[in-house]
Amino acid sequence: MRFLLIIFILLPINPSYAKVLLASGLNAQEREKLVHTLGMNLSTKLLSAPFPLGGFPGYEIGINVEEIDLSSSTLLIQPSKLRYPKFSFAKGLFNDMDLYFDFTPPLRQTTISQYGILLKWSFFQGKFLPIVWSLLVHNNTSNVDDSITSNSTGVEVTAGFSFERASFYAGVGQVKTISKFVGVREGSNFTDTGLAESLSVTHIHSLIGFTYAYSKVFVSAQVDRYKEPVYSTKVGLRF
Repeated sequence: MRFLLIIFILLPINPSYAKVLLASGLNAQEREKLVHTLGMNLSTKLLSAPFPLGGFPGYEIGINVEEIDLSSSTLLIQPSKLRYPKFSFAKGLFNDMDLYFDFTPPLRQTTISQYGILLKWSFFQGKFLPIVWSLLVHNNTSNVDDSITSNSTGVEVTAGFSFERASFYAGVGQVKTISKFVGVREGSNFTDTGLAESLSVTHIHSLIGFTYAYSKVFVSAQVDRYKEPVYSTKVGLRF
């Protein structure tokens, strides 16, 4: 547990944490862009070995860091990159089903808060080859600077392959995000109408990931592709 404590202490030092500056007077097209960038991209991610935790006794804890490239939206958002931490927990429910939960810690440097839940059902495991097929179902709620509140729901199918200590996985599915924008913020119109607006967006989601374990400690890396890519890393313990 000592390495997790060190990471927790160092997390707030990074200046590129989730503190964003948003433009005002957003029209419908600009709001749709922000739904993708600051709504769908914050969806809950797997970042874990593709094989089940091993039934009810199995569980996992970890710290994630996710990064979003905002360079295509510099007229709407500052800075050009967004990096934010998450704490994650997972618990085995049955031999082939795991439940994951993650949330952003309440750090002063952030203007982003989110929490999410993911259910993984490993519906096929190879008898002669270390291959597993899984179904992921997840839901996530996020808030950006008390101005944009989003709820994302997704379903993906993943395939994983495991070596002695390393695992690879990839998947594809779909995510739907519903975002609500406040009408007025800090005395000025946040939307072009000055009224609260909501918008729903659905998009294909693909992902590819890698996990390496040594004893109970593991590290993971994952790339998610919505309309824009999101890069994530994780360090944790699996029991």
